[in-house]
Amino acid sequence: MKKLLAILMAGAMLLSFAACGDKKEEETTAAPEATTVADAAGEVAGEDETAEPETEIVTNEDGETEVVTKEDDKKEDDKKEDGKKEDDKKEDDKKEEGEKPVSQWSDQEILDFYNKAVVATDKKAPQGQSKMVLGNGGKITADGGLGGVLDIVSPVIDKTLKRNSSPTSNIPGYGEIKLSDLKSIKATEKNGVITVELVGKEQTDGPTADSSAGPVGRVLGTLGNIDGALNELGAEISRGKNTVSLTYTDVTVKANINKSTGIITSGRWHYLVNILVEDADIKLVVKLGVKNLRAAVDYTVTF
Repeated sequence: MKKLLAILMAGAMLLSFAACGDKKEEETTAAPEATTVADAAGEVAGEDETAEPETEIVTNEDGETEVVTKEDDKKEDDKKEDGKKEDDKKEDDKKEEGEKPVSQWSDQEILDFYNKAVVATDKKAPQGQSKMVLGNGGKITADGGLGGVLDIVSPVIDKTLKRNSSPTSNIPGYGEIKLSDLKSIKATEKNGVITVELVGKEQTDGPTADSSAGPVGRVLGTLGNIDGALNELGAEISRGKNTVSLTYTDVTVKANINKSTGIITSGRWHYLVNILVEDADIKLVVKLGVKNLRAAVDYTVTF
């Protein structure tokens, strides 16, 4: 009996060892697979670790240290580069606009340039000279038998006009000239000087007028009311003032303007004012009753 039990126990132990051996074998063969998965997981983990941005410690202008990533540096460099390109583009556009030749300026661009030059030169103008002389060859004419008398009067009036001529440091004109004030305008450039030439429209004033009104008033300035014109002639009127008119013709300007400073360096401003007295008592050295008296005053300012 004991022998039988011993045999049974020995068989059970053999079966137990056999079962354990199979199990170990399975575990041993399965281990490489587990290791492979773990290695794959390690590779993935390794990739995540290397994906982190590189950093460096820098010192700013205030002496403080800070951690900056290379990615931030790249963004900052890109931002600076974009800003530089934008500044370069603006500078190129500005140069292109500034290099536009005067020959391609529109009438309004020429006039704007001249108007700005007048303002800029107002208190920096060189010494100039205004001059008045009798126009139309110095002749004063009227209906009737006054020819001999007017021949005597004309030289006296011419001397009065010359005496009223005077030095000036003011550029002629009042206010901003409009294109509608002009017949024509042009500009040329030579050696850094832009020459602007204007031809103004004609203007007729009655016995009362504002010296700064109208196209001629804005371009050069007029004599104003009739008393101003008669004073220039050295004349007085006692009757018929309302029959007097002043017509401004040959209104021209030629101004030389330094391109870089925008200052007028020299020029000539001119008009001819035609005086008509239809029916009045007027004193021109002597008192005369006149009809259709005509005289002209040539006015010029030069710098």
